[in-house]
Amino acid sequence: MNLVPAWIQILQALMTPLLAIVAGYIGYRQWHTAHQKIMLDLFDRRLNVYSNVRSALTMITSEGVTDQSLELLFEAEDKATFLFGEEIRSYLVDLWSLCVSLPAEDQGVLMRAIDEFYERGADRFAPYMRMDQKQVRSLREWLSERNRIRLSYADEKQK
Repeated sequence: MNLVPAWIQILQALMTPLLAIVAGYIGYRQWHTAHQKIMLDLFDRRLNVYSNVRSALTMITSEGVTDQSLELLFEAEDKATFLFGEEIRSYLVDLWSLCVSLPAEDQGVLMRAIDEFYERGADRFAPYMRMDQKQVRSLREWLSERNRIRLSYADEKQK
């Protein structure tokens, strides 16, 4: 003879799947948070490369080609190898080569390349800088949106 009431047995049976669902949801949210952190770290590294290029070109514009500007540009090109696609890396290699190989009297070509960077450089880097992943909504936000959609189909607007 079983001394435990039936409702307690039912409750015990339902608690195990409920706890499994809650644990799965918590695990999913932790994974999502870690993924967002990785995306933000990648964005920061790419922005650092872009900032180094911009700083180097600003130095070249104001002071001419110096060891410090070449070092910044080379560092940016080196990091771009693993953070960007081939087109960005080759663009930076060409820019660095232009800074190193041009004689001091033929700076017009370099200045045009720098102007081109200031005009279209951000557009070149932009596809890699977007943080366009969707924000995952909480269960409450999702239910609220579904309710808004449901209410929009109602014959009479409900409150």
